[in-house]
Amino acid sequence: MNLRPPGYEPGELPDCSTPRRTVEFTILSVPVYVWIALALALASLLAGPVTAAVRGLRTLRVFKSLAGQASTGLDEISRKMEVTEQRTLVAAAGAEQLSAAVAHLELSVAELQVLKAATDETRAGIKTLTDLRPRK
Repeated sequence: MNLRPPGYEPGELPDCSTPRRTVEFTILSVPVYVWIALALALASLLAGPVTAAVRGLRTLRVFKSLAGQASTGLDEISRKMEVTEQRTLVAAAGAEQLSAAVAHLELSVAELQVLKAATDETRAGIKTLTDLRPRK
């Protein structure tokens, strides 16, 4: 009795005795859901950097706009500081003139008090003389 498995024996059909264990791999043999999953993974890998780039550009535009507004604001503050400085110088000159005018006014008030005292003395003297004169 022959204990060998049948194969390549006389009268045997070709490719019938040897089982084929190789798997043929083709693109069509991959299920559709695997292709969908790969497409989604690729889209998410590409969407991340694209989204980051778009947001980065928006942020850059905002910073440029902010820098322009800050520059404009600083120019306005500088202009207002110059105006304030000029007004301060004018006020300081006015304060000096005011101090001189106050000193002159104090002298004038002192002279007025002296003249008023002299006038009061003269009136008192005249009243005394008129009181001494006989009345009709």
